[in-house]
Amino acid sequence: MPKHTPKDKPNIWKNKALARAKENKALKRKLAYSDTSKKRYKAECKRLKLKQKEQPSNTVSAKAKRHRFPLALVAFALHCQQYGTTSLRSAQKSIQGLSVFFDLCGFSMPSHVSIRTWACKYGYYHMNQALSDNRPHIIWVDESMMIGGQKILLVLAQPQAEAQFNTALTAKDVNVVYVEVSKTWKGVEIQSVLDKLKLSFPISYMVCDSGNAILKAATLSKLPFIGDISHIIAGILEREYKKSESLALFLKLCFDCRKKWVMRSDLKEFVPPRIGVKMRFMNILPVIEWAVLQLERYADLPKEVQEVFSVLLELQDFLHRFDKVRIICTWILTDLKAHGFRQSIIEEVNHRLSSLDDSYDFLKLGIGSWLEKTAAQSNLFCLDNVHCSSDIIENCFGTFKQKYTSKSWNNLTEFVYTLGHFGKEVNIPDIKNALESITFCNLKNMFNPPGKHPENGTQNMTLN
Repeated sequence: MPKHTPKDKPNIWKNKALARAKENKALKRKLAYSDTSKKRYKAECKRLKLKQKEQPSNTVSAKAKRHRFPLALVAFALHCQQYGTTSLRSAQKSIQGLSVFFDLCGFSMPSHVSIRTWACKYGYYHMNQALSDNRPHIIWVDESMMIGGQKILLVLAQPQAEAQFNTALTAKDVNVVYVEVSKTWKGVEIQSVLDKLKLSFPISYMVCDSGNAILKAATLSKLPFIGDISHIIAGILEREYKKSESLALFLKLCFDCRKKWVMRSDLKEFVPPRIGVKMRFMNILPVIEWAVLQLERYADLPKEVQEVFSVLLELQDFLHRFDKVRIICTWILTDLKAHGFRQSIIEEVNHRLSSLDDSYDFLKLGIGSWLEKTAAQSNLFCLDNVHCSSDIIENCFGTFKQKYTSKSWNNLTEFVYTLGHFGKEVNIPDIKNALESITFCNLKNMFNPPGKHPENGTQNMTLN
């Protein structure tokens, strides 16, 4: 390396000092800029927080006329209320929890009564929107069991052009077009409802159960109808096994097991599925599957369970024969509910039924008769696939029962209109139109017209 002369040493020191000074100035500028940015950021955050407390943003603060709660808040409340078993008070508590844990300010908390009013208006709005569609529709008609001393007549509809047969129907696929409440329902009364609906849109065909009143109404209205496959199979099983002593003994065992073991955690896995009393043949197939499973693992069961299940050994032949019926019925139900009725299903069902011996003729005749009638009806419609299950309307009733506390001294109220928005997407523009165009007094008048007492007449949604 070359050696520096004494004259060069002062220059080297000076150059280092200048470079260091330049670096320090750059660092000071960065530090000052960082401090300024930090202060500016803090000031902006403080300003936005104050603004949020004083007045929410435009999206949150948008309100419907004559309403003091933001539409976004209404949408969230309806979203909570329409799913699962969420009650009105649960939706209210959800809003309160969000306001506390997420530090949301700028609006007051709605009461459960306000949420109930929003749900009634939004459901009624959806029903009117569905009635304005004049395309040909498929409808589902059914009446509920007694709720609060009354029965609900419910009509669902789906445009024929939107019918799909890939999976089973959900609440998103159908619209509530009519809901009415009465203590009893007669064929003539249901006929008047169907005639009103025919004025709103053409009806391609109707899917219903085998209830006498509904079938009479369809005949009087001259509407083609398809029998619900679930009720058809339940009727076949009921006619065959209703008086069976073996089935009575088996059901007694199931009821006793549920009564004794349902609260015991150590024996909970051996409790049979719930079967019910009134609709036992609609729910009996899973119970038969459970019984066959217990027979297969009988040797590995605890001694206490074996002593109780010894009855199953006595009924072994009966259960295995019933299990063959279960396998075929389960396959038929699963296929038809997802893909609908079509001509090709006839050959597949007959092929499976042909594997059974003559002792299963009751099943062959019952299902074969339904296949022939449905095939004739579908030929009249000139459609490749038709819906043949009314499970979707049973699901609607089940969802409503979870949200309605039925008491013998309480009549059903305008809360039945909430059926109209179950499963629907919560849309803020629709909520705004619903709140502004419908008043709660109008809902009460439409549900219980002046001069007609709830106990003496029906309470209905008027068709526009």
